[in-house]
Amino acid sequence: MRVQCRHMAFVVCWLFIALVPLYQLRGQTSLRVPERVQYLQSLTDAAQTALDKGERTESKRLIIAGIPLVHLLTKNSEMALVAQTLKQYQAVHNKAWEGASTPKPADMESLMALLKKHSYGFKQIRRDFETTTELWPKGAKQFRLFISNMLAQKSVAKARCRELADAVPAPLHLLEDQARYESLNGSLFEPFYNVAFGPGLAEAFARDKVVPDTLIDVEGQLSRVKDISNPSLIHAAVWQMEENLRVLANIDAALRSEKAPIEDLEGRVAALKAGIQAESERANKLFDGQIASNRMPADVWRSGPRVAIVGSIKRAYRASNPGDEIQKIVVLSPSPERQWEIFWSNDRFVTQYAMYVKAAVAVKETDGTHRVHFNWYKRVRRGTERAWSGWSYEVSAGTHLILAENIAN
Repeated sequence: MRVQCRHMAFVVCWLFIALVPLYQLRGQTSLRVPERVQYLQSLTDAAQTALDKGERTESKRLIIAGIPLVHLLTKNSEMALVAQTLKQYQAVHNKAWEGASTPKPADMESLMALLKKHSYGFKQIRRDFETTTELWPKGAKQFRLFISNMLAQKSVAKARCRELADAVPAPLHLLEDQARYESLNGSLFEPFYNVAFGPGLAEAFARDKVVPDTLIDVEGQLSRVKDISNPSLIHAAVWQMEENLRVLANIDAALRSEKAPIEDLEGRVAALKAGIQAESERANKLFDGQIASNRMPADVWRSGPRVAIVGSIKRAYRASNPGDEIQKIVVLSPSPERQWEIFWSNDRFVTQYAMYVKAAVAVKETDGTHRVHFNWYKRVRRGTERAWSGWSYEVSAGTHLILAENIAN
């Protein structure tokens, strides 16, 4: 399967080759030898450029990413074009691993221990940087989030690879033993390959499909919701639109961090956010006007002990609203929604892995009125960290008055 893209001028040259899926690197014969050569040549050139800049670790990352291609092309080494490309790759490889020899058993033990240490991060890479398009999520929501996640965490995935690259023995020596290569391919070479090429493929899909389709969906939904008078339906639409806006905002920030933004996307997202906020406030007023019939929604939490998540939400709400007296908490997410995020903060782009939960919190406010607050709660991991932060209040998703006697109903 070949993917065509109309906007590849903005993509770094060596990322263009990401447009042929990785499944053809898994023994399929449909990938032509010249294309494999093009893949490897672009990696070789990028690795040489990194060496020229004194970025040896980055050069090693790119060389390691090329090993699956070398493995395939070695079978065609009698072809002049292949032989020339392999020779150039080997020359850059030998510069990056100057003086390296065949790894000793102790070297392999150290490498395997290091791979075990990094297994969590590389498991995430294998999941989020899949370059076989046939294995990508099929549903619109899941597909959009998949593309957004790959772009948002690109810098973190590269950092994970760089952390490992200097400790990897010369990869051409690792390739000398077929059994050893096969044992390392899934845990080492394939993730490096995916990180090298996956984001270019994701960016092409983001520009040509995800962003245009999502904008059309949100703009259309926002237009339609203006004709709805049922506040519950308005809030439901608001929550869906907010989820899509998070995807758009992350794609926008990811592309801006690469100095390749989509024209006016940031402005369109801001305008949509303002429109969505206005509809949320309209729903709040409609709810307040029917206070006698307002009830608490049903709890749908299905992911672990309810007492733990309710306790976390309670602490997060109190931290933001210390004067309110909490009456009841209902969790509106069956499980946490996870996604990578990237945003501008303190003169730099920050990348984090976020976990969202939506909840309704019924409270008695300081003036004695009772109100239900629908909020998103969030906890994060920054960069390559594994430790989660505590849960915190993120953003309001609506609010309405409620009679005290109806809170328990």
